[in-house]
Formats: sequence, C-alpha cells, structure tokens
Amino acid sequence: MKYNSAKKIKGTGSQSCSLEKKDETRAEQALPVKAVPSSLPLPPQREEEDNTHPFIRYCAEKSPEIFAFASLALTTLACIMYRHISDKLYTHPQYMVPAFILTFTTAVAMAFPIRYEEDIPAYRILCRAIATIMGVYAFIYYPAFPIVETGIYAKVAPLYSIGRWVAIACAAAAWIRPSFVMVPCIYVILMKDALRLVSTIIIGRTDYIPLPEMGLFLCFGLFAIFAVRLGMRLLKIGNVNREESTHNALLLIFLCAIAVHFANYFMSGWAKIILDGGPLSWVLENRTNYLIISGHFLGTLPFGAWPSISALPYKLMQHIGVLLNAVTIIAQLLTIFAITRVRSIIAFTLFFDLMHISIFLLTGVNFWLWIILNFSIVGSCVTIRDLEIPKSIRYIPIAFIVLSVKFLHIAELGWYDSRAVTDFHFVAVTDTGKEYRVPSNYFYGVSYAFYYLSDVIGTPDSGHFHNGPWGSNWSIKTMHAGNDCKLAVSDGPVDEQALNKVGNFIRAQHAYIMSHLDSDGRINYDFYPHHHFTNPWYYQDFKALDKRTIVAYKYVLESACLDYNDQEGYKKTVMHKTEHLFNVR
Repeated sequence: MKYNSAKKIKGTGSQSCSLEKKDETRAEQALPVKAVPSSLPLPPQREEEDNTHPFIRYCAEKSPEIFAFASLALTTLACIMYRHISDKLYTHPQYMVPAFILTFTTAVAMAFPIRYEEDIPAYRILCRAIATIMGVYAFIYYPAFPIVETGIYAKVAPLYSIGRWVAIACAAAAWIRPSFVMVPCIYVILMKDALRLVSTIIIGRTDYIPLPEMGLFLCFGLFAIFAVRLGMRLLKIGNVNREESTHNALLLIFLCAIAVHFANYFMSGWAKIILDGGPLSWVLENRTNYLIISGHFLGTLPFGAWPSISALPYKLMQHIGVLLNAVTIIAQLLTIFAITRVRSIIAFTLFFDLMHISIFLLTGVNFWLWIILNFSIVGSCVTIRDLEIPKSIRYIPIAFIVLSVKFLHIAELGWYDSRAVTDFHFVAVTDTGKEYRVPSNYFYGVSYAFYYLSDVIGTPDSGHFHNGPWGSNWSIKTMHAGNDCKLAVSDGPVDEQALNKVGNFIRAQHAYIMSHLDSDGRINYDFYPHHHFTNPWYYQDFKALDKRTIVAYKYVLESACLDYNDQEGYKKTVMHKTEHLFNVR
C-alpha cells in the first residue's frame, strides 16, 4: 500500500508539473513580444510612382489662371471659326438656312448644361442686353427690300419668315439660358448677308456688326468654360478652385468682349494716324465740319428745318475743329489703356456715347445701335466698378483691341473730309412730268448704301469726282484739291453694266413699294431703323405724293462743291451732272 501510495503520489506530482509548464507556456504566448533591437537597418519602403504628366501637374498648381487662359483660347478659336464659316456662307447662300437651323439646335442642346454664372453679374447683364437688342432689331428690321435675285431669295426666304420669329423668341429665352444669345445674333448676321445678295446692293456692316459679334463672343465664352471644365475633369486635374477659376475666366472673357468693341475705336484712331498726309494730318488739316454741309444737302440734319441753327456748329468748329479732332483721336487710341480698369471702361464708353450723339445732332449720321450697346456696357460694368482686375489677366484684353481685326469685323473709320462731293440719288417722275427727289429712307433695308453708292455700283459716267456724297477720300492731295474745288474727274466710257444694275434695282424697289401702299397711295418709310436717317422735313412733298403716279425714276449724279456763308447760307455749285431715266411702267 505504501509503494502504491508513493507511486501514485509521484505520478500525480509529475502531471501537476506538466500542467504548470503548459500554463506557463500559454501565458508566455499570450504576452506581447518585445522587438529585439538590431544593428541592421530596415529596408527602405517603396514609394508609389507618380505617372502624372508634368504639364498636368503644372495645370493643377496654376489652375485658376490656366482655366481662364484656356477658356479664352477656345473662345478665340470659336470666333475664328465663325468668321471663316460666315465668309463661306456669303458665297454659298444655299447653306444659310441650314446654318441657322444648326445654330438653333446647338442653342437648345447647350441650354441644359450651361447656365448663367452668378459670380460676375456684369456678364449676365450684358448677355441679356445684347440678346434683347438683337431681338428687337429683328422685329423692327422687318424684310423690306427689293427682290432682284429671285433664285437666291428662294433659298433664303425661310430665314426671313420663320427664322425671324425664332430669333425673336430666342432673344426672350436668352434671359433664362445664355446659349440662346447666339440665335438672334446669328440671325442678324445671316439676314444682312442674304439681303446684300438678294438686292444686289452691298450694305455696310459698320452700323450693326459690333453687337452680334460681341454677343457671340460672350456666348462662346460660356461654351468654352464648360468645355475646359469637362476637359480638366477628364484629365483628372485636381486642386481646382472652382470659384476662383470661374471668376477669373468670366472676368477675362467679359473684358476681352469689351476690348473687341473698343477695337472699333482704336482701329479708327489708328486709321487716321496712318493716312498718307502723316500722323497729325487728320488732326491739323481735316475739316470735319464739312460733314455738316454735306448733311444739309443730303437731307440728314436733325435741325435742317432751321438752317441758321444747324449752321451754328459749322461756324463754331471753324475755330475749335483742331481741338475736337485731337480729343477724338486721343480718346480712340487711349482705349488700350482704358481696358485695364473698370472705371476707365465706364468713363471712355460714356465719352464715346457723347461723341455718337453729337455726331447725330450735327450731321444726322445715327450710330443708334452703338449708343445702346455702350449704355449696356456701362450698365453692366457699374455692377463691378470697384472690382480690382487681377494682374495675371489685366493686360490680356489689350491684345484683343489690337488683334481682333484679324478674326472679327472691326470698323476702321479714318479718312479725310472735303467739300467736293458726288451726290448719287434718285428723282421720281410722275405721270404729269413733275419731279421729286427721293429720300434714302424710301429704300428701307438698303437705305444705308445710298451714302456710298459709288463704292457699290461704281460711277457709270465720266467727268465726275471720285469722292462720295460725304466728300470722303483717303488722300491728302485729293482733300486739298477738293477743298479748292479743283478735283480730278473720272474718265472713260459709260459703264453699261453698272447702269443695268441700277435699273434692275430701282424697278424691283418700285415693285416692293407698289405692293405695300395704303389706300391713298402712300407708305411710311421713315419708321424704320435706318443708319443715315433722312429728316422728313426735307422731303415733305415726296412723302405726300401718291406713289401710284410715279412712272419713272431718274438716276442722277452731281459732282458739286459745297459751301456756307452768312450772306447766301448753304451753297451748292454743281460742276458736272448726268442723268439716266428708268421707266417703271
């Protein structure tokens, strides 16, 4: 029993020790293992390789500036493409209606993704103003012109019927979605180009083109911002401060749009500088007040009913003409500096409006669309008048003042004025043999052309001055000879082709008039958006005439020298006169 007992106890002790060892082993396994210090360095951790292109990394770091510059570059490219396509359409009128349909379709498609940005309210204000002006212009500039080329008219007729009302509707829609701004703008451009082809009379673009092209610039700018935003997203360009980027892009495009308009003034000033008489010849020698005498005999002076009053500025400008010339040209050239400050933009734009209003009151040349556009620019700029233009974009609009003439229609109004004129006009002949001078307003949509008709159809007869009805020319020798009434005259045979063109035009014009007369045989041609508005006071007899009594028109060319003095008043000395009769029934 003792042996067994001892053995049993021994066995029990062995098992106990074995269990204790197992418990200790488990405890040791449960304890955290302490790192053993080692003298060997750990292998370096492998960094993730950056495969981003250096250009994209640079764009990410400079995103607000890059965003603005890229948006402006795309806007400029769109303007270049527009100019190229516009020129092509002029020679291919069969594509004008499809082009307008494509414009409308694009506007509808882009109306959903593109909205007015709230960051720069001036942008929104100017877009809406231009769309409204173009819509109103499309309404009041209704189709009123002679249809000479019936084949071309058949191709563009939908533009004047359906297209006109679509443009007006889109002008209203542009208050909600900016993409619709381009529809009335494109309509006005296409409608005017088609009018030139249908009537065979080349109408100048100067009076209207700044508005639709500025509207297109602003609209293309919003398209470009959308495209650049999408492109940066696809390229995974990060670190983009959306608010700052949008702010800079909108401000830059807005200022460059104004710069494009300012280019009309700068390039006109530059055109005066580079005249052949030298940089100061226009300032020192040009007699701008001769335009007042020309306006009197053309019947455009607003105060023509009171010759003694309308002549007062003519006499005053004999003393301060050089000063006024200097102020005009300096202001035009200083636009390259004015564009860098918002308050300067406001001041210069108001000055130009004052200049346009003065020109109208003195001569009757009415830049009414420019005046409204300038007031719209001022109204939009007032909302950001205290805004400091960032230095990174401040001077870029200067380039657009100088270079936009390469890709948009920019006016270059620089010439000499003289008192030697060649007056082109029509005289209506009635069935009783009485004759009435016809005002330019009578020709509705092509009335503007009657102030430079020699450039449109040429001078069909010899013996006439080369100057037009305003006495304009681009040679200082011609100006001096004209002022001395010793101007050289044209020489050569009668241009039968030019006369045939005049005959086809006046017969088509008379047919249009006959189809729109009231019961008394009269028509209100004065209520129309003319550029050179003839004063109804000068043509009261013709306005009262029953147009059904007209049997023929005389195309009259008068080369004359104009003058004014207190004893004789306005004086016209005709040096050479020719007439061509065109029967209309």
